[in-house]
Amino acid sequence: ADRTGGLLTATAGAATNTEGSVGGALMLTGGASSAADTLGAGGDIIATGGAAEQGDGGNVQILTGASTLASSGDLAMGTADSGLSGNSGNVMIDTGDSVYTAGSISMTVGATETFYGGSIYATAGTTSAEDESGGAVMVTAGSGTSMNGGAGGALAFAAGQGNGGAGGAVAVSGGLSTLN
Repeated sequence: ADRTGGLLTATAGAATNTEGSVGGALMLTGGASSAADTLGAGGDIIATGGAAEQGDGGNVQILTGASTLASSGDLAMGTADSGLSGNSGNVMIDTGDSVYTAGSISMTVGATETFYGGSIYATAGTTSAEDESGGAVMVTAGSGTSMNGGAGGALAFAAGQGNGGAGGAVAVSGGLSTLN
């Protein structure tokens, strides 16, 4: 029997014109639903790496296109706006439970040698509804639930180091109010 399963590849067409050519797009779209009630739903798109009995499961990688002279492509993830009723969808990033160490979630901006470093923004939603509050931003370290030496995780905020210049600042401030 083969040691490696078969490969399935879907590739959009290349554009070979030397000026202004754009490669073809590859689109995956779940099926639409025309149901007249709220039980109807559009089809999902599911991408799953392969399972393994003894070794590691397969990875799922999403990588934008590189450029020799200009910028690499953007990676956009989001949910569509809601309809006349209901909520817009959630964005959930989770790692699985583990018998040993659970996987981490890492967000890192790439390094640069010629311009300022990129930023990371975390902004909760605003609301214009009366007597309602804007969304909260919550950062919580993990709990150690064992009664035998279980300790909570640390929460650290640190500004960037400056070599030849000032180190970065840490600013924490409460929200302003325009109420008279």
